[in-house]
Amino acid sequence: MKQAAKERVTKVPEERKQELIDTAERLFLEKGYEQTTVADIVREIEVAQGTFYYYFSSKEEILEAIIEEDITALEDDVRQILSREDANAAINPMQ
Repeated sequence: MKQAAKERVTKVPEERKQELIDTAERLFLEKGYEQTTVADIVREIEVAQGTFYYYFSSKEEILEAIIEEDITALEDDVRQILSREDANAAINPMQ
C-alpha cells in the first residue's frame, strides 16, 4: 500500500523563519543544544534541510537568532517596568 504524499505547506518567509526559531529553541531546551541536530529541527516541522539553510547558515546561527529574540524580549520587559516606575514616581513624587 502506498503512503499518501504529504501536501506541501507554503508559508510567508518570516513565518517560516519564526517557526524554525521556535522549534529550535524548544528542541534545544528539551534535548540540549549539542544533542539537537538540524535534521531534528526540520523533521519537527516537516520541511527540507535546504529550507533551514535558506534562512540560517548553521545551527550556531539559529542559536544566535534565539538569543537575540530573548534579549529583545528582556529589553522590552525592562522598558515596561521602568515606564511603570516613572509613572508611579510622577503620581507619587514623595515616595
